[in-house]
Amino acid sequence: MEAWINLKDYTLLQQSFFILDTLFWLVVYVLVEYKAQKYKYVGIPAMALAANIGWEFVWSWVLVTDLGELFVWGARLWFFFDVLLFYRLMQYGDKQISNFFLKKYFKLWVSLAVVMWAALIYTFTVQFGDPIGGTTGYILNLMMSILFIVLFLSNPKEKALSLGIAWCKMIGTVLIVISFWVGAGEFPFVTVIGIATFLIDLCYIALLSNRQKIVSVLAQNQK
Repeated sequence: MEAWINLKDYTLLQQSFFILDTLFWLVVYVLVEYKAQKYKYVGIPAMALAANIGWEFVWSWVLVTDLGELFVWGARLWFFFDVLLFYRLMQYGDKQISNFFLKKYFKLWVSLAVVMWAALIYTFTVQFGDPIGGTTGYILNLMMSILFIVLFLSNPKEKALSLGIAWCKMIGTVLIVISFWVGAGEFPFVTVIGIATFLIDLCYIALLSNRQKIVSVLAQNQK
């Protein structure tokens, strides 16, 4: 049993939160894929998704989490889902970009970004340690939260940017922070970055909830 779920270094309560976090992020991926097919638009910021794919590659095939085999294979399944999202990014991701130069070479710089982030995540983990990828994952999570707001404000009418994705991402974020709190030891960096991410996610949810008002205000300012 411990080979599949590490209950030596992590409590059953912690592992339960890790599993719930995995499920909420799975819902995020499924919703992004569903809406990408429906609206021909990727509902995650391009750079954030590139970083996430780099993280998934490293923690699926290069580094191994000490949470247990269940999470090792779970990360690998996640990676294959990310491959699908990367395909969608190649199809529709340039719709997020307005700059002509960036748009023209979108596929190239996104591919380079995946490689860059994979290298950064690997070297960070080797140098500073990160047994489950939580620290690097939260750095990327914070970046994703900020970029969600930037993406929304640049295209508030886009229906692929949805409350369902926003809520599931935020809940997954909270679950990981709680899993650190209920374990032994102190994790001030993860706590602070987790709280910051949570607050920014709340702001994003508030923006989505007031989409029509924001669209009207932006339309008036453009006149």
